[in-house]
Amino acid sequence: MSDTKMNNLSNQCPTHININSFPVSKKDMVIERCLEECKNKNLLEKLTKNCSYEGGFELPLSYYWNNYIYELSVDKYNLMKQYHSARQLRFVSKDSKTITGLRCKDAIPYWSKEEIESLVDTINAITSL
Repeated sequence: MSDTKMNNLSNQCPTHININSFPVSKKDMVIERCLEECKNKNLLEKLTKNCSYEGGFELPLSYYWNNYIYELSVDKYNLMKQYHSARQLRFVSKDSKTITGLRCKDAIPYWSKEEIESLVDTINAITSL
């Protein structure tokens, strides 16, 4: 793995990310608007909707992320390979009515800080309107 790629990966996200809170009833609208904004601004290429109950976002697993997670923890790598087909961030709610953040699936922090910042900035801009 190149030094540049490794430096980007070593700046991975925390397993829980705070965002502007919004009603669960607006979850699908926030996802769709976020996908549109990211596409229009050429951010987070290949970003898609996560179709889990919690909802959220996915990016494909790449060669670099596979290697990084293996180097981080063989146990997490085996878990990832068995249960993950993409890098997932899912919404977190403090109750059944309000979404307050995002979490990495299975606490595997496989999004870079730059990716997280782009996504959070986009979500916060949409939810502050």
